[in-house]
Amino acid sequence: MNGPAVVLNIRFNRSVAVESTNQRPVVSAGADQKIDVGQSAVLQGSETDDGQPSGADLTKTWSQVGDGPGAVPFSDPHSSNTAATFSQGAIYVLRLTADDTLASVSADVAVRVNTAPVVAAGSKQTVRLPDVVALNVHDDGLLQAAALSQI
Repeated sequence: MNGPAVVLNIRFNRSVAVESTNQRPVVSAGADQKIDVGQSAVLQGSETDDGQPSGADLTKTWSQVGDGPGAVPFSDPHSSNTAATFSQGAIYVLRLTADDTLASVSADVAVRVNTAPVVAAGSKQTVRLPDVVALNVHDDGLLQAAALSQI
């Protein structure tokens, strides 16, 4: 055949949707703390997420773990960095949870809240050395140090 040559241009367009796999968020509740009653614990949590699923926000929530002697209010329970206040001495466990709608991860921090000890010297006493004086000290069990001084 000696006819005109025909050139065919054929194009294949094919789209492939690639879905990435959701990775769990990574959460840190920060370092354990020691404070006195009346002070606030400054909580410095952090979290990272892979952005999956697309369009989903990462929610953060602070909560108290277990029963404590008192409720723990947070200045903003949905912020990584917040403050918590304590009305009674004890060791509290606080939890920061991050949720990306497909995976939820938590991390805990311990806050040791110390109450000042109560000391009763009793009635006026006269002591002859080397005799000893009995003093009563009532503490919440979180006593960090003790010292006796002479006035």
